[in-house]
Amino acid sequence: MLKTKILNKTLKKRKEYNMKKLFLTMFVAVLAIGAQAQVYVGGGIGLGTAKYDNSFNDESVTLYKLQPEIGYVFDDNFAAGVAFGWAGATKNRQKSVSVNPYVRYTFAKFNMVSVFVDGTVGYEHKYGGTLHTDEFQAGLKPGVAVALNNKLSFVAHVGFLGYESVKNVDTKAKVNTFGLDLDGNALSFGLYYNF
Repeated sequence: MLKTKILNKTLKKRKEYNMKKLFLTMFVAVLAIGAQAQVYVGGGIGLGTAKYDNSFNDESVTLYKLQPEIGYVFDDNFAAGVAFGWAGATKNRQKSVSVNPYVRYTFAKFNMVSVFVDGTVGYEHKYGGTLHTDEFQAGLKPGVAVALNNKLSFVAHVGFLGYESVKNVDTKAKVNTFGLDLDGNALSFGLYYNF
């Protein structure tokens, strides 16, 4: 009887020891994965003005844009994220909301500078004012990131290569395009904070 009690006590302690060892191993694995990967937040903001000269009067319009972004870095080359956008104008009450998930591949690094390309699928809905459209795009957006320090990066996207579709909700008219866009409207800047 005494031998059975001692044996059961020994087995119970061994089981507890193995459970502690398992939890410690899992904890170390989670820490290692967390050290390898990191979350970043950032995005861009825009504020501008446009002046329209027409035969009736001169009209100025203030344009604004807010585009927060969150992403996750898997390793030195791959990341994934999503950008949300909200934009508008003061005079014609034109507004838009957008969502742009992406997968990022960094293919070149030079000290503080990284060159990457985002594979993106995006949707934007414009409403208010005189234009009511649904816009869809899928393609590639090349960019460059400059690490200002360990936590802060300056990011710029230049151009777009891919497919875009714009549908007027009111008239059902639709325009589909495929091509390369390198004009100034395809240039964007932002800041990222890495956790």
